[in-house]
Amino acid sequence: LEILVTILNMNDNSPTFKQMNLTRVVPEDTKVNTTIVARQDLKASDADLDIIFYELATIVPDTDGYFAIKGVNNPEIYLQKTLDYEKFNFATLVLYARDRPVDSTNTTNTATVTINIFIEQADTKPPWFLPCTFINTDNSICISSPYTGKVNISTMSTEPLILEPGPIYAIDPDYTLNEKIVYSIVGGDADNVFSVDADTGNLTMNKIATSPDSYLLQVMVS
Repeated sequence: LEILVTILNMNDNSPTFKQMNLTRVVPEDTKVNTTIVARQDLKASDADLDIIFYELATIVPDTDGYFAIKGVNNPEIYLQKTLDYEKFNFATLVLYARDRPVDSTNTTNTATVTINIFIEQADTKPPWFLPCTFINTDNSICISSPYTGKVNISTMSTEPLILEPGPIYAIDPDYTLNEKIVYSIVGGDADNVFSVDADTGNLTMNKIATSPDSYLLQVMVS
């Protein structure tokens, strides 16, 4: 007597990830299309040997569209859009692994892994002279008005010159880097009449101004 037994492979196992939580630190100036989490760190396995279908979701509001996966069967996460630390500095992604396509009507087993992304501010913006006015909606460009002041001809002031709308002052909008601001005169002072303090921005006189003409100084911060 021969008995033929056929063993059916039931879909009774869920996909599994090697880790349930991952963390990555991503510099703000990372180039678009750069890999953020490699495929081998996100690839799920399935004891039923099913093809795995992946889907990426964003949890933190206003961070959608910045990160994506390479394909429905490739979980590698890459940067899809340029980062801006001023808009957000943290994102939480959830990667779903399913053993059936998303739109399948069959019984589907699912696993998830959470990826926390910390954005590290980079030196992407030049210093701003204050006061200044933003000229775009994302506040990335701030234009300042000229500083103006007066000196008496043939008279040398020993104190920092009084300027309008205020003293020469600049800030670095990449504030978390805490980089030092350095002031210097780069033009308009051929006779070396003026000096600017590299640390404070205070404008002072080196000698008497003998010309009745106006001075148009160019001050640079770096």
